[in-house]
Amino acid sequence: MQRTLRSPNPGNAGRERIAVKRKKEAYKLWQKTRAPEHLTAYRKPKRLAKTAVAKAKNAEMDALYEKLGGPEGEKFAIRLAKARHRASLNIRVVKTVKNANGRFPGHVYVEVNLPNGVTTSAENVAIPPKASLPAVGGTPNL
Repeated sequence: MQRTLRSPNPGNAGRERIAVKRKKEAYKLWQKTRAPEHLTAYRKPKRLAKTAVAKAKNAEMDALYEKLGGPEGEKFAIRLAKARHRASLNIRVVKTVKNANGRFPGHVYVEVNLPNGVTTSAENVAIPPKASLPAVGGTPNL
């Protein structure tokens, strides 16, 4: 799963990505040549990218704590905890169940490995028509 940085200020959203991209380009050049001058040229973009990402993370954390401290903070915290829990589940088997005509009635059988090592299963879980089944290790988009 690839994470993307989101800046609370949309005007500065691309600065972190640009800094990281420049750092990667300088690193690739240094890896090709192994020249000391390219190493010193790599260290400056590395430092700039590190500070840009740290500033973006701090701004995002400040925005998160403002949301948690607001009037809807408790609901947001519960929603956040549920999302983290769903992301921690590991779906092991997803099988569709056909009816007598060979069509998919929209029911599936799911086995889930929980973080504590317990395996649970569910049958006849109704899935809305537009829902997509997850990739291996993901959660269903319901």
